Amino acid sequence: MKNKIQIPMAVPAIGGVQQQPFDINEAELKPCEKCGKNIYQQVFKLSIISALAPGNRTNKPILAPTQAFVCMGCGWEFGMEAPKKK
Repeated sequence: MKNKIQIPMAVPAIGGVQQQPFDINEAELKPCEKCGKNIYQQVFKLSIISALAPGNRTNKPILAPTQAFVCMGCGWEFGMEAPKKK
């Protein structure tokens, strides 16, 4: 019987990062909800928090990047609701 490869992945924990082994062979590819392909590119969306926003104590605009994944097949953003098919 072949040994399964276990790759340690970082799992957030209070006070630091702990290592938790996951069997990568059990992972399933996540298809795009729009086109069905399963290759994504990591991208960042940029937002600006206004200098006048109540929680912004810097009195300057703040650039706030957020991570997103975009399907390489159709450009659809992972996690967004796909349009309903007619």
